[in-house]
Amino acid sequence: MSLPSDINNYITDKQLIALAGKGAFERGRAYFNSGAIVEWQKKGSKITALVEGSETYQVILRHTSRQFDGSCDCPASDGIDFCKHCVAVAMAYRDDNVKQIQLETGNPLERIKAYVNKLDKTQLQKELVELIDSDRSVRENWSIRADLASGKIDAKAIKKRITAALPYNRHLFRYEQVRSYFAQAEPAITLLEQQVSIIAPNKALALVDYALQRLSKALDTIDDSGGFRLDIEERLHVLHLLILEQLQWDSEKLVSYLEGIENSSVSDLYPAIPNAYKHLLR
Repeated sequence: MSLPSDINNYITDKQLIALAGKGAFERGRAYFNSGAIVEWQKKGSKITALVEGSETYQVILRHTSRQFDGSCDCPASDGIDFCKHCVAVAMAYRDDNVKQIQLETGNPLERIKAYVNKLDKTQLQKELVELIDSDRSVRENWSIRADLASGKIDAKAIKKRITAALPYNRHLFRYEQVRSYFAQAEPAITLLEQQVSIIAPNKALALVDYALQRLSKALDTIDDSGGFRLDIEERLHVLHLLILEQLQWDSEKLVSYLEGIENSSVSDLYPAIPNAYKHLLR
């Protein structure tokens, strides 16, 4: 893919040298290459940025079809001169424009990225929320991420997620329906996997037991001859064995627990007893 022949002339090195001088230009290029620019944004013809130097300095550039200039609040610029920090920001701005043109002339996904890059924050938030709300499994995934970010996830919250993820009495028989059902349950199992090292082992074991019991009950009215549940089942098996290993029960307590599972109606959903647990039974 070729770029427009004048792209590198959008803001040229020659222009930056004329504004800053050769020495400041070279130091500014080094700043740009080292990633010293903390953040930058453009609104209209104004570009504002923060650059890490001996301190964090604010740069303001202005770029129109007729003008390109800028200043910084560092001592060398004093809000007037085009300093090395201005050079670094100008290079970042120029580099971003090159990448944007590459995206705009690329494949469909790249052109979508180019479009998204141009959306303002409010518009982007609105479109993202609408997209999330249009799909149950995506919505559940983002809901979990939001709760994790706000610190609202504990054992009780995870149990609620598992309950919602594996509802009863759905009477599903078509492959597509069953596939969708178990796909929507996956975020809750992923959450359990992510939090199992944080939750107390006895509470984590209770959650895995609960998830397997919910899964068994759900299968009473779901024809999963296609085996769409098997990934979730296997992941719960791994967690079950891992947590029991962490608990380090003595053989008597472990045997009693496994006998309770073996004599229950959900034993088929657990790892094979006793073979899967031989390394724990000693």
